[in-house]
Amino acid sequence: MCGIAGFLTRSESRDAERKVRAMTDAIAHRGPDDAGCHVAHYDDPALTVALGHRRLSIIDLSPAGHQPMQSSRGEDLWIVFNGEVYNFLEVRKDLEARGFAFRSATDTEVILAAYEAWGVECVARLDGMFAFAIWDGRERRLFLARDRIGKKPLLYRLASDGIAFASELTALTTLSDVDRRFDEQALAGYFTLGFVPGERTVFSAVRKLPPGCYAMWRDGDWTCRPYWEVLPHLRSTGGSSPNEEAVLDELDARLRASVRKRLISDVPLGAWLSGGIDSSLVVAEMCAAQGGDVRTFTIGFDDEAHDESGVAQAVAAHFGTRHEVFRISAAELLAAVPDVAGVYDEPFADTAGVPTYVLSRLSRRQVTVALCGDGGDEGFMGYLHYRQGRVLDALQRVPRAVRRSAAAVAGRFGGLRWRQRARTIAFDDWAALYVSLTSSLRAADGLQVVPYSFLLDGTIYRRVAEALEGRDALTMLTALDLSTTLPDKFLVKVDRAAMSVGLEVRAPFLDHHLIAWAVTLPATLKLRGGVTKYLLRRLLRRKLPHALVERPKCGFSPPMGRWLREDLADWVRDTLAPRRVRDTGILNERAVTSLVDAHLSGRAELGTALWMLLCFMTWHARVFGPSSTARAPAVPAVAEPS
Repeated sequence: MCGIAGFLTRSESRDAERKVRAMTDAIAHRGPDDAGCHVAHYDDPALTVALGHRRLSIIDLSPAGHQPMQSSRGEDLWIVFNGEVYNFLEVRKDLEARGFAFRSATDTEVILAAYEAWGVECVARLDGMFAFAIWDGRERRLFLARDRIGKKPLLYRLASDGIAFASELTALTTLSDVDRRFDEQALAGYFTLGFVPGERTVFSAVRKLPPGCYAMWRDGDWTCRPYWEVLPHLRSTGGSSPNEEAVLDELDARLRASVRKRLISDVPLGAWLSGGIDSSLVVAEMCAAQGGDVRTFTIGFDDEAHDESGVAQAVAAHFGTRHEVFRISAAELLAAVPDVAGVYDEPFADTAGVPTYVLSRLSRRQVTVALCGDGGDEGFMGYLHYRQGRVLDALQRVPRAVRRSAAAVAGRFGGLRWRQRARTIAFDDWAALYVSLTSSLRAADGLQVVPYSFLLDGTIYRRVAEALEGRDALTMLTALDLSTTLPDKFLVKVDRAAMSVGLEVRAPFLDHHLIAWAVTLPATLKLRGGVTKYLLRRLLRRKLPHALVERPKCGFSPPMGRWLREDLADWVRDTLAPRRVRDTGILNERAVTSLVDAHLSGRAELGTALWMLLCFMTWHARVFGPSSTARAPAVPAVAEPS
């Protein structure tokens, strides 16, 4: 797990090394163990190449793992790599049979040799979470690739004279020629959803390489192609009535295999254990693989409504793990709020980022790698909106004109929740409906904080909906979750929070083999009546007492609305002061002031919208200069474990 950066330019660049080191310095948190760069100049055609790397040492801790890494054969081939390739030993054996010799025990060297052997098709042979760049000096081309699910980030900027790339937007913005004009669609997406969806970034000049894609730059020509997609698997069927016990056996075997290959590490490794279904299953499989010698971590909160530490301790005791609870007070969590708002390289407003950041920071004191339960909800229908699936299927059979009339009548009665349900009745297409279901800031708040509307035409939501046109609601919701919210929200949340403290997080449920299998299963094995994640619950019953399986989920989000109104009210007023808001040139000053007043006075509950604004303002101050920096709240610092 590391940070990568670099650029190619056909213009003269005598200070290329300084520039690329500035890029890697900006993402030093991703790799605190080592730093390196490689700069080369070519005459025919004129070209300067600069590659940079920050290393978090996980496998082969020796200097042999230093990057940028050159081909062991002495070819003009160089790689910078972020992530883990779990099957690298198998690929290495294939390459050794073809005559390749290796100088290190790293997966990095295996990727580079695989490129030498198979060219761009090498990426299809790699199983893991990764983002890498390979400079092929022989062909004068740059090869970029990103893992299938989108665990590891990779952003790029194309220009007339070259290309720049990095793990985070922060690194790209160190380059003076990167245009910082805002992408209006990205801003509108953020102020609707709390994150920037799809390939866009907050800056119109920078894009994300999509999950499951590789790209090539050569002499100004740019091509980007998918090598893996989840949608074809969703189009297939898993049969109407498989033997449930046989499916459970296969799920158990697949999950165990996924966990086992994520245990490879030359540094201390543990697991996040919330006591929920997904993390409990991951820990169960870890214990089966390691004989119970497993370290587990959870956060305990003062607020009982958000505290799952007791259940997590009971699960840990059942499996016999070495469990540690990081007991965190509300004041300590509050102290982390401004830090978390500034962790993300572009505006990001998931409130669960606060406890995720704190857990990452405290876990890093004990281990360098942590396994987590992310991915169970997307693969096995764990979200509440799946319960609406069959209702939505029925609604689609009602003529659109009738739906619209019914919604118009229903929307005149009741409060906000009822009006939101009424809009669902009237949905015109899946893209618009999905955004409505997952939006954080709703038009019903009566506030328009940005002067743009979120136009769905051409976005990833529209593309996914059109690709699966005519499919049932549960399939459509699964596709949209896996293709949009998972990589652009939940994986961003964990990657940036964990990597800000140099912690690698691995997610066995996001193994692409497991995902491809899970989405073909009949919906009745994942959603049974109103019970979500039915199959995972049944599997966990094989491993835990019933009382530890069937219980309400607490969630992982703090009471942000109350915090902002009470303990953090001064920070809110200072950060969202009219002058600061006006200076952004983006936000509607009057609308923001109205929102702040309404929430702080208690007239309305607008904590989610307020947090979205605070995260944007904190990010804006960090990127555009200290003149906009607001005063942090005076609360105690987070206590570190002794």
